[in-house]
Amino acid sequence: MELDTVLSSLRDSLEILRARLYLLDPDGSYRLAASLGFGARFGPEVVLGPDDPLLEWVRDRRRPAYANSPGEAGRLASVMERE
Repeated sequence: MELDTVLSSLRDSLEILRARLYLLDPDGSYRLAASLGFGARFGPEVVLGPDDPLLEWVRDRRRPAYANSPGEAGRLASVMERE
């Protein structure tokens, strides 16, 4: 099954508008594998390094990252405002 199809199914079942899927590279960084719902002007980060705020969020909370507003996003607010 294509990763875009998997991501689309998850997006539909969770009733969210945008989603990204990153996979772990052998070097410890995360590489974008699929993205849905993001406009061309707001292209997702292709590689997330170990110190990226999104990865810190997931490591700290041990669950998927989501926020409905920049106010809920903490250190991720600047990324949300950019997109």
